[in-house]
This record gives sequence, C-alpha cells and structure tokens, in this order.
Amino acid sequence: MSHSFRNGDRESGCGPAAAHDRLLLLLNKRLFGSKADEQSLKATIGELITATEIAERAIGRAQAHRARRQREPRQPAQFRHRHVQAT
Repeated sequence: MSHSFRNGDRESGCGPAAAHDRLLLLLNKRLFGSKADEQSLKATIGELITATEIAERAIGRAQAHRARRQREPRQPAQFRHRHVQAT
C-alpha cells in the first residue's frame, strides 16, 4: 500500500512526513541542549582540574614547610618573637 502526501499535509501536521519533521526538530533541540551541557561539563571539569592542581601545590608547600620545621632546632620562647622598639 502506497501513500501519497501533498505538501500541504506536511505543513498541517498530518502523516509520517510531518511526524518525521517533528522528530527531527525534537532531536535537534536535544542535540543543541546536549552540546550546551557538554560545554558546561567541560568547563566544570577544567575548573576542577585547576582547583586540584592548586590544592596539590598547597599541600606540597605545607609538607615542605613541616619538614623544614622538623629539621630545625626549636628556639626558646624568648627568641621567637622579638619586638624591636622604635627609637
């Protein structure tokens, strides 16, 4: 069985061709929506990578500082905080 649809049927929303067009429009909206989601996810991942790198550097500096403090002899309290009086 063959169907013949006039161009007017497509515009009026009848038949398989109109359903196909509606499906294409829906898929197109989803595609653009998912591309926006993809860009948003890529930006978020980039920010997370940057934050991780900053945190790793800060942890490394804290560990190095702690290691230096452990190697240095502890000064008596009287020499730790010297206040110079203005003359």
